Amino acid sequence: MLMKFKQLGMLKSTLIILVIICALVGVGYGVYKNMTYKSTPEYSLKLIYDAIQNGDEETFKKLIDIDTVAHRKYDKSIAFYEKRIEEGKEKDTLFPYNGKMMHLGEYKFIVAKDRFAKDVHTIFTGGDIKALKFGSASNTKFVDNLSMLREPNRFKLIDINVHEMDSEHVSVVTIGLDTKENNLKSLSLEMQKIDSNLWKIVWFDYGSFGFSDMAHDDD
Repeated sequence: MLMKFKQLGMLKSTLIILVIICALVGVGYGVYKNMTYKSTPEYSLKLIYDAIQNGDEETFKKLIDIDTVAHRKYDKSIAFYEKRIEEGKEKDTLFPYNGKMMHLGEYKFIVAKDRFAKDVHTIFTGGDIKALKFGSASNTKFVDNLSMLREPNRFKLIDINVHEMDSEHVSVVTIGLDTKENNLKSLSLEMQKIDSNLWKIVWFDYGSFGFSDMAHDDD
């Protein structure tokens, strides 16, 4: 009888140890999963969306590399005018801007960045949005899209498809349900990993939903 009690006691102790081990493994897996998720492009996109919803300019601009995005859009234009200058076909520097003389390619690049920053600030701080849509430098598409993204709970994430280009770069296609219009909208973009294991947007498809065409033109 005593032996049976000892065996039951050992079995009980063993079960308790197994339960504790399973609990610790479960907690460890949960922590690992959470840490892993926070280093994914999906998590950075969530931070960007939250920043839009909350009017958090600092996070928004940290995770969207406007210099890279704008430069990629205007690379061809910049190279074109630089070549014309080298060949002596461009006699004059066409535009003064913020105390600097620059050719048209550079001018478009700088103006695009400045307009983007000013438009975001106006929208995030509740400024005169109508002026952005109907003023001399109107950008109706950008204002409407960013304003929609700022509406609480309007969009529900349906799918994120991530394709690894290399260890530091991915291409992403996101699909969300617009619950107000009851249709699907998609956004194609590229992201680059940054030091903190977060990812920043370095390119997006100007023809897809959600962001401006930067320079308010159709080039």
